[in-house]
Amino acid sequence: MRDYSATQSDGGGCTPCCQVCVFAFTAFLLVAERTALIYCFVYYLWVGHNYCYAYLAGFTALFLLPGWFPQWLSYLWYLSDGRISRKSLRWTHILHLGIFKRLWECMRLPDEDVYSEIMQQADVSALRLFEALVVTLPETLLHTYVLICTDIGVKSPASVCFAVCLLSLAWALVLYARACSLIRPGHLQMTPAAILCRLLWRVSMLGSRFAVLMLFTRIFQQWVLGVIGVHWLGATFWMVSQQTNIIRSTSRWRLFNLVLGAVHIFLFLNVKYGQSRYRMAGFYLVMFLENALLLLASSWLFAMVSWDTVGIPAAVFCSFLIGVIALVLYYRFLHPKSFEIFQSIRHRGIGGACMQRGSTLSLEEKVAPSFHRHATLSGGGTLMDLPIQWEGWKHHHWLLIRLALKTGDVSRIWSAYGEGGLAGLMGLSEEVHSPDVHRVPRVCCSPELKASIIRDSSF
Repeated sequence: MRDYSATQSDGGGCTPCCQVCVFAFTAFLLVAERTALIYCFVYYLWVGHNYCYAYLAGFTALFLLPGWFPQWLSYLWYLSDGRISRKSLRWTHILHLGIFKRLWECMRLPDEDVYSEIMQQADVSALRLFEALVVTLPETLLHTYVLICTDIGVKSPASVCFAVCLLSLAWALVLYARACSLIRPGHLQMTPAAILCRLLWRVSMLGSRFAVLMLFTRIFQQWVLGVIGVHWLGATFWMVSQQTNIIRSTSRWRLFNLVLGAVHIFLFLNVKYGQSRYRMAGFYLVMFLENALLLLASSWLFAMVSWDTVGIPAAVFCSFLIGVIALVLYYRFLHPKSFEIFQSIRHRGIGGACMQRGSTLSLEEKVAPSFHRHATLSGGGTLMDLPIQWEGWKHHHWLLIRLALKTGDVSRIWSAYGEGGLAGLMGLSEEVHSPDVHRVPRVCCSPELKASIIRDSSF
């Protein structure tokens, strides 16, 4: 049986110093991104000599407004955790320092409670990804447009802003993947080589995608909205066809699929339980064909051979190829379970190692029979017997666990973590004993959680 205790894996993983470097680099990228955006805004206002610069300045400021949503969500999550008073939080988030505060907490010495440390890192990683999708991605797209579709040129601050925003967006995706790896059973750290490989994969894929869309925009202008709309519609139907069960509410599930469809216009984000290589291969095959068609449509209209007709398309395809190579290298050599992935591809005839019960690529790990799987609450019953209206099931940590494991099936999640894992991540302390010991294992929780359980059980 694989040990899914709270002890972190050290083999090849990040040391505490490496962890500090990860979050310090995240904070540095945030500062660099904000500085570059402010500088571009001032540049467009003061250096601009026509109305086009005013529009660019306006859009640069406009795309910063959604940054309030991650701050508001961070504020609510702090209140939900009950770790800091309301007054000390308000101005921190009004000044847009909520994520910086969380990064600072993650950079401090590790807590004695490893579960709490894992969920703190998951909180800031999820919030940073949310901020990157609603702020950094539109800003990157805008400054790609500035570089390709206007005469401002690569020597302007727009080129620096594009590079910083692209790196920041890719890093947010890597940070979130690292957090998911920590949340999953085993709590595996991502090695520095794996982090760099994933970063190269994301930067290359995103850079080629943004460049293709803006090259098409330069020729066909508003027709790019039709291309984006068709891709959004197709990606949304694709997400619906996967029938993910992370979100149970019908209305929220539909919204979830719409949002993911929009995200898949630019990047791949796996949210489906099970093997993902075929979905990923299909996504990038469609992306490659779409990029090729858009490049051909935007290049053949040029009358002469130039950098625009040859150099830029070649650079775009090279960027995409580098991304594919980085992706293959990561899943072949640097993924925590790369050996089992490779073996399952080679030996498909024996039933697929990934989906066999007991495989470390499956969430359903074998559990030793000498332990009780279901601990009991102090008031009787097990953790799985908690009423559906219990506030703990609505906690953001429960959402992050479902997103990391890519399933909303409680029994499957419970089976994945075994003894004490789920209770620890949910903020409950669970004791598990051998059947030879005449004690009943218990889940101990705070008075607030106990009151919530008793109150909700009465409905």
